[in-house]
Amino acid sequence: MSRDDKIPYQQLTQDNFKGPPDPTSPRLATTRAGITVSWSFRTTLRGDGKYESRLIDIKYESYFAEGESWWKDKTINGDLLRHEQGHFDVVEILARELNANKRKIMDQLKGEGDTRKEAEADLKHQFARHAQNVIKEQSKRQEIYDIETDYSKNSIKQQEWNRKLNEALKADHKPKER
Repeated sequence: MSRDDKIPYQQLTQDNFKGPPDPTSPRLATTRAGITVSWSFRTTLRGDGKYESRLIDIKYESYFAEGESWWKDKTINGDLLRHEQGHFDVVEILARELNANKRKIMDQLKGEGDTRKEAEADLKHQFARHAQNVIKEQSKRQEIYDIETDYSKNSIKQQEWNRKLNEALKADHKPKER
């Protein structure tokens, strides 16, 4: 996936689904969305002679991977497009929650060591675990969404999710300016 393939959070159209459809999949469309994380840190020597690496900033941004997202039959739209938008909405809501809690996350992630290199390696290890937890949480939410809506086939549950996602997005401000 190239960086050019990733688009920021927005309302999707069928034209955003540029990947080749999987002919073996029973699904009519697939959304590939995720979260990128940018971060910076500083390493200092403490009074006790140990080094400490701490995050000084962290930012989470949702994206939609056009080249990995596909649509089998372009004549089908409506409810299916809304369902696929819901997948992107789930990721955007998680990114917003993480950004809202970034101070707490930054306080939790810190590396220590006898050398600068050890402290930075410790921080990077902790950050990798944090990133894995974010991926697990995103996957869990996506799975719940698909199960509860039966992949958009349960129109009542889909409407409930549409309302819930719209409320969460409105409650947490408009999409970020890019």
